[in-house]
Amino acid sequence: EIDTATRRVRRQLRTGGSWTKVMALSPDESRLYASNWSSNDVSEIDLDTGRVRRRLPTVATPRGLFVTDDGDTLYVAGFDAGQVQRIDLRDGSSRILETTGGAMRHLVGDPDRGRLYADDMGTDAVYVHDMSGRRVRELADTDAKPNTIDLGADGRVLYVSNRGAHNPQSYYLPGPEWGSVLA
Repeated sequence: EIDTATRRVRRQLRTGGSWTKVMALSPDESRLYASNWSSNDVSEIDLDTGRVRRRLPTVATPRGLFVTDDGDTLYVAGFDAGQVQRIDLRDGSSRILETTGGAMRHLVGDPDRGRLYADDMGTDAVYVHDMSGRRVRELADTDAKPNTIDLGADGRVLYVSNRGAHNPQSYYLPGPEWGSVLA
């Protein structure tokens, strides 16, 4: 936690997991969820005490997270096999909703319409999940390597940042093409 006024670190929160990637707050901001890429779990941290309440097993290489407005459900994007997982936070049970074989990366929710969007870096596509019917379908193809997504305030436009093709020597180096943003 960093105090934004003083820029001082107030406290460190240990996840108990390995290679923490993405965080999401519960709607009431009492809990923090952190996806742990290498330990294949999500840490649920009590923000009053700063302690891990539990570690929830997930699909391989969990990355993107989305908590529903009621705080009862956590969605997890699994990078390793392109999976979307739904976890019931009341009892910890879970279900895999989709497996693309790609690399799911980022999740964005639209609670007003009951939709969850997920981008898949391995299939170069964006998927939409109907949270009430629990169906996932491909929404659109994207440019190469969709990386991050965001939803406009009115829920009508989804923005997709694409990294472009990887450099043949290493994906850490700039690739042969510029990235793009799709709307």
